[in-house]
Amino acid sequence: MRIHCHTQEVRQGKVIKETDDTRFAVTSYWSEEADPDRLLELGRGHWSIENGQYYRRDRTQDEDRCPVRETTTARNLSLFRSLAIFLFKRQSQGRGGKKRCPTLSATFTASLGG
Repeated sequence: MRIHCHTQEVRQGKVIKETDDTRFAVTSYWSEEADPDRLLELGRGHWSIENGQYYRRDRTQDEDRCPVRETTTARNLSLFRSLAIFLFKRQSQGRGGKKRCPTLSATFTASLGG
């Protein structure tokens, strides 16, 4: 199947970037088992995971560049990242809570005085 994606990156209510992308996928469903609407639903379900917590983890915590490869250590780091996201969501719901999480690179830049 082929899925065409049009994405808009929005900041402060304004579209700052638009991209078009075509994604291809292979499925084991027969046409009788999954019509185009069902296939689209499956594709969106797959990407909703990536666009949800995993996107946040990579953008704010730079997880994809983490050099740790030892399984137990990587799992522990993942737990701490999940805890940080949970705590941020929790505080953001409170009165005066921050609504946006700063990116990791912005935090490092600020801490280095740059």
